[in-house]
Amino acid sequence: MSALAVRVARRARRLATEAEEKVERRRARRAAGRGRGVVLLYHRVAETREDPWGNAVTPARFDQQLEALAAEMRLCSLVELVAGAEGGAIPDRSVAVVFDDGYADNLANALPIVERRGVPVTLFLATGFVGQEGPYWWDELTDLLLGEGERPALLDVALAGRRVLAPTATRAERRVALLTAVHPVLSGLPPAQVDAALDPLRAWAAPGRGEASVNGGGASAARPMSAAELRRFAAGPLVELGAHSRGHPRLPGLPTAAQRAEVRAGREDVAELAGVEPRFFAFPYGDASRRSARIVGEAGFERAFGSRRPLPVTTAAPRFETPRVAALEEDAGALVRRLDRVLADVG
Repeated sequence: MSALAVRVARRARRLATEAEEKVERRRARRAAGRGRGVVLLYHRVAETREDPWGNAVTPARFDQQLEALAAEMRLCSLVELVAGAEGGAIPDRSVAVVFDDGYADNLANALPIVERRGVPVTLFLATGFVGQEGPYWWDELTDLLLGEGERPALLDVALAGRRVLAPTATRAERRVALLTAVHPVLSGLPPAQVDAALDPLRAWAAPGRGEASVNGGGASAARPMSAAELRRFAAGPLVELGAHSRGHPRLPGLPTAAQRAEVRAGREDVAELAGVEPRFFAFPYGDASRRSARIVGEAGFERAFGSRRPLPVTTAAPRFETPRVAALEEDAGALVRRLDRVLADVG
């Protein structure tokens, strides 16, 4: 084949590829034309002094955000949004509000606002923490690294058989250590191993550690709901419960049998607590894999939600990794503008 013929063949292949890409973009636009929505994820509605995870929105801000969303978008239940996705027509600019984990402040601070504004919500419950008197382990970890009082200038501990070494002389250094050195190790452990793995950190922080929590106190305390509180939360017509595993592990990092046990236990626990089989599952940390998605489907869930990228929900959204968008402590107008950008994304 001559050089000219080679160039012609290459150009023909490139044009064919570009044509295929145009077809895919048109399909995406047609899907967008059938409407799109957002699953908006909250964790805490609370006043805190430290929030390295970006999990907390103050009650006043939460109220303002719901008011703006009701005015600028279309607030709906997660059931309604999913029905639209599966039925081929999502009411455009739909927003479904969900919570993860099961913090007590969801009952004390969020529910009164939700009820006053008539906003349906879904709580994805990490069932193994229900009734625990102390904070979730990741919030205890925040106190250990960033709480009041002095800390050693160096963190040098063995966590789950791994040596973790990091400078901790300043708050900035401790924040970096928390986010990049310590939490990634602990979040990758099976749930049964986490508490014991925290012991070296407790010993490291103890000499200078103060009493007050940076995670909030009173109604804003960073603790899970009790079983009685959960029943009160779930009793109203605006609340639906979903499952979020039992121990909140990163599922893809666990063996298949352990993943299956976590997913099924979470489903069974929610059914026992609420008296209704949960329809939906949310992956802890938003972290899923093909194997994890298959396990969730085999456990009987209708749909599962992740949050790796802030994408809209369309009729083409993956059934077992439907995207969610995290709420932030931000001005209500900024939230609406951010969701507008998400809704404009064709993926």
